[in-house]
Amino acid sequence: MAVLPFLAGPPVVRAVHRGGLAVAEDVDHALRLAFFRDSVDVSIAAGLRRALGIAAGLNKDIDVDAVIALWTDSPVRTDVAAA
Repeated sequence: MAVLPFLAGPPVVRAVHRGGLAVAEDVDHALRLAFFRDSVDVSIAAGLRRALGIAAGLNKDIDVDAVIALWTDSPVRTDVAAA
């Protein structure tokens, strides 16, 4: 099981912001729904994938696999630090 650093939300949303504001807003909303409503642990890859599935249902421009790849392969924390 891949474990992501705690508080995956802000870096993921900031990184996804590269794809546009609407995409970032929908990912943020889905992460919050998954975490607070559904009690999904979004700090692990499976939970993040589930939350992104919710986001993809809200916005067809969201590519779940691309976001997961961005999270795992890019220095997304630098996007948060730069904001």
